[in-house]
Amino acid sequence: MKYKITALAENTTFRHNALAQHGQSILIEAGDEYKMLFDVGEIPGAIEHNMKQLKVELNDINDVVISHRHIGALTNMVSNLNDQRVYLPTQLGEEDIRNHPEKYNFLPKNPDGGYDLANI
Repeated sequence: MKYKITALAENTTFRHNALAQHGQSILIEAGDEYKMLFDVGEIPGAIEHNMKQLKVELNDINDVVISHRHIGALTNMVSNLNDQRVYLPTQLGEEDIRNHPEKYNFLPKNPDGGYDLANI
């Protein structure tokens, strides 16, 4: 299977129409059938802007995986999701997340304290 990895946001950009920001967001594509958005950066709306510039459709993404706190950017993006699954580390238990268990799944912890993405 072929994989394609696209940086949707990071500290620098060489594209005149994309936004750079502290934090990153990576689109991982496995063939034509699966797309995962890994992290969403820090600035609400920035990833959506960069996705539009790169012609990436939010509706084409299967899963969104968050590695650590991105509360502002994540809350903004979740309101635009349809049937995509959102996976979060277990420490993200803020009220806006706890109040929407239908939208969020929590990543299983490994014995070493990390998170297991193999079974999502």
